[in-house]
Amino acid sequence: MPDTHTFDIASVPRYDDPIYRYPFMPFAQVSFAAVVVGLGRRFLDEAAALAGTKRNEWDRAYAGRYERVSEAIEGQRKLLATAADRFYGETASSWQTFAERRELPDETVRRVGGACVEAARTAVGAAHAVWPMLGMTALMRRETVNRVWRDLHTAAQHGVLNL
Repeated sequence: MPDTHTFDIASVPRYDDPIYRYPFMPFAQVSFAAVVVGLGRRFLDEAAALAGTKRNEWDRAYAGRYERVSEAIEGQRKLLATAADRFYGETASSWQTFAERRELPDETVRRVGGACVEAARTAVGAAHAVWPMLGMTALMRRETVNRVWRDLHTAAQHGVLNL
């Protein structure tokens, strides 16, 4: 890999813009948490889509199943939205603080990290709450919901979200 395509987190940044000087750990946590939140939302969207395709079948075989699954998905959407709102709020607040002061107080770093971990755990928890309700079709690797499930768990495994 050519040096021009790498970076060194220990060296002094070459540019003065705050984006290059924001502390590494909260930057990494925010970056991964944003991906995990997006994948959590995508999982719930795909779960709802799968439920929609199975509605008639489920209604014939299991009275009320579609409604129960849909209610569970909506409940998890609300929980994830609450955690995501806190995550985005803490991220925006920390950025504003850093842009003004050029430093990030330890308490702010803790709040941002906590919001990142909470948002990621909520996204994974939402998937765990809904997954068992989706039936055997969701287990098939060809299903989009299955791929998103795997992507979500892969992203959420990153060490910066599991401190």
